[in-house]
This record gives sequence, C-alpha cells and structure tokens, in this order.
Amino acid sequence: MAFDITIACANEYGAGASAKLFGVEILNEGFGTSIDDTVIEQQATFVAQTIAPLQALGNATLIAGA
Repeated sequence: MAFDITIACANEYGAGASAKLFGVEILNEGFGTSIDDTVIEQQATFVAQTIAPLQALGNATLIAGA
C-alpha cells in the first residue's frame, strides 16, 4: 500500500521549508542495537513515485510581539 510523506523543517529563526514524497512503498525493513550508545534503530528502504523538492515556506513569528 503506497502512502505520502511530508518533511517539514524549521530553524530557530523561524525560517521553514518542506519537501514531499508521493507514492512511497517500503521494500525492506531491519533493525539494529548498540550497547555502547544504548540505542535501538529501525531502518527501511523505500521507493517513491514522485518527489517534490525542498522549498522555502517563509518565516514565522513564534513569540507574540516579536
């Protein structure tokens, strides 16, 4: 079953950007653990039918009156 992914980005200055992946299908999944870092990771490989590249969205004011 295909699904879409939206990637949203923002920095501490209020600048935002987004990218979109359309028609994503997962091909393989796996996981790993690390005793040194106490981390459990999950990885996946995927294909996407279409990609909308990263585009700036403009600035947002996060603090009222700023």
